Amino acid sequence: MTTQEQERIAALHEYRLLDLPAGDELEAVVRVAAMVAGVPNATLNLIDENRQCQLTSFGFEGGISARADSMCAVHFEKGDLVVRADAADPIFRINPWVTGELGDSQATTWIASAKRAVGRMSGLITSLLSYAQAGNAPCRFEAVRLGEVVDLALCDLNPRIDGAEITVDDLPELDCDPTLIRQLLQNLIGNSLRYRHLDRTCRIRIGARSYGAAWVVSIADNGRGIPADQRDRVFEMFAQVDPAARTGHGVGLSTCQRIVGRHGGRITATETPGGGTTVTFTLPAMAPVAAARR
Repeated sequence: MTTQEQERIAALHEYRLLDLPAGDELEAVVRVAAMVAGVPNATLNLIDENRQCQLTSFGFEGGISARADSMCAVHFEKGDLVVRADAADPIFRINPWVTGELGDSQATTWIASAKRAVGRMSGLITSLLSYAQAGNAPCRFEAVRLGEVVDLALCDLNPRIDGAEITVDDLPELDCDPTLIRQLLQNLIGNSLRYRHLDRTCRIRIGARSYGAAWVVSIADNGRGIPADQRDRVFEMFAQVDPAARTGHGVGLSTCQRIVGRHGGRITATETPGGGTTVTFTLPAMAPVAAARR
């Protein structure tokens, strides 16, 4: 057993990872991993010097097996590809990755699929980190020219604009966190670009109007639109209008809602006249934190 393997096992025992039940967060990670990879089953295996424990599983009931029966343990020790032509477990005996019966063409197809799944998982992790930061990073209010923040967001999105016609009306100066609002605008304008209608030129209009002590900011597009019965649901975590299309992770609009909420505003989605989506959010003209400071 290598020194690295001994250190890994010592850490498992120090934190009692194999003896304590998995928390809800860990179960959610495994469930999301299966969803992103497009597979029915997923598990997290932990191995010490005696056993392999499926700490949490999705799609089947996990269990504990001897380390001697663990293909993962063999890989840890030798670094070799492991196959078991006589696999008895019904979950594995029909799996050509396990039995070694995978042909070249099928292997190429499955490996390509696995690479795509890894890319989706990486994108999801990035989205979840953005969501966490939007809710936990310090919110620093300052006087901001909204038009300048829009320009920065459009600069970030420039490679994706690809022929879209974007109109920016006169926008106000208001109190907000410029980093969070830039992230908000990137998400919303990015959605308009991603979900453009294939039969017409993508047109996006960004405007604002005063409403009492607040500003109402709108981003209207002529894209595919959101069905009326899903316009509230799309702001929920992992909600997607068309999950089969795999064009996103269902985190972006949740992040937007979180950012707007931290500024004391609200965000909604409606239909653009003539087709498309208009997302509207409110921002106080003078944020409560900024007002108290002045």
